[in-house]
Amino acid sequence: MKSKKRLLLITVLALFFSLVLGGCGGKQEIKQGDNVVIAQVNGEDILYNEFYDIYNYTLISKEIDPETEDEEELAYMKEIKEQILEDLITRKVMQQKMEADGYEITDEIMKEAEDSFNSMIEMIGLQMQLQAQFGGDEGAEEKDYKKEAEEYVAGELELMNMTKEDYIKNMAEEIMANNYFEDLTKVVEASEEEIKSFYDKELEISKTDGNGAIDLIKPAQTRVKHILIKIADEDTGEYFNLYTGGKFDEAESFLEEKLAEIKPKAEEVLEKAKNGEDFEALIDEYGEDPGMESEEYKDGYLVDEMSNFELPFKEASLKLEEGEISDLVPTVYGYHIIKAYEKSEEKVYTLEEKRDEIKERLDREKKNEFVEKEIDRWMEEAEIVKYMDRI
Repeated sequence: MKSKKRLLLITVLALFFSLVLGGCGGKQEIKQGDNVVIAQVNGEDILYNEFYDIYNYTLISKEIDPETEDEEELAYMKEIKEQILEDLITRKVMQQKMEADGYEITDEIMKEAEDSFNSMIEMIGLQMQLQAQFGGDEGAEEKDYKKEAEEYVAGELELMNMTKEDYIKNMAEEIMANNYFEDLTKVVEASEEEIKSFYDKELEISKTDGNGAIDLIKPAQTRVKHILIKIADEDTGEYFNLYTGGKFDEAESFLEEKLAEIKPKAEEVLEKAKNGEDFEALIDEYGEDPGMESEEYKDGYLVDEMSNFELPFKEASLKLEEGEISDLVPTVYGYHIIKAYEKSEEKVYTLEEKRDEIKERLDREKKNEFVEKEIDRWMEEAEIVKYMDRI
């Protein structure tokens, strides 16, 4: 079987990590068979239990009833079985190759795996916290999200019939595999000719449709700051409710009404800005965009044709000359008074400016391709026996 892209060691870890934040249905029971040999790789056994834990968890996560009689689901379950067995065989071949070349899990690798596990817990906890906060969960600030993340992961590990120690060991195996492949591909790198050829092709693509693999053209940009005179948040929400409900005319009439209510204040601030009053001071006094107060946007917003700003805001920003202040710009959020602080023309990056980025990308692709071919060669050379009737 032709190998898939698989630079990293294919383990239960990879399956778990890809699914751990995806959620799954209730636990389903699949009767586990005897711990029989389901495959042999160079005389080394792969046992049914190794397969079962992954297969069981996969069915649970994909909410597939193991007792289903649906033909499509049965065919899909057969594909899952075949792929899991193929992955286990590939893993075994790679493990044998690494052991033969003297690679083993050291204390340093185990420490790195433990640190990675703890970082994963923190990441999951942070995601839980963000979901709770944005979901309006009452008491979100008072919860111990690290503890919740630990309990969640413990539950997932239980479904996979794994302990925390098992999981960390799998992580350590993956780190060892990464180390092995890094050493194996040390001399694999892109040539100067390949780098230049990639640049020339990507530049042509960027000039024609702008969808190149890397950014070789920096679009014309305007750096702006603005004073936002807001309509009430609940009014913006009502506008969106009307609009998404298909009541377009009603939504536009509602927005015009709410904009009219704040227009006198907006015109007053605009007059001050046009008369030369300090724009930064006006932002502080009247502006209602939190972004203007953040450290991230202390220098303003960079606006170009690809920006995701409201269209009237974007169009007005790009028309301004450096130092120029716009008239009132209405959007669903209120009136904007925009000042252009800096304009830059379109820039085409030279090969030298992008050489390192291109080389890194091509090196990675060539290393991946090299590893794929090596794994294919190892698989072809290995003595593999499969007992599909046992799974």
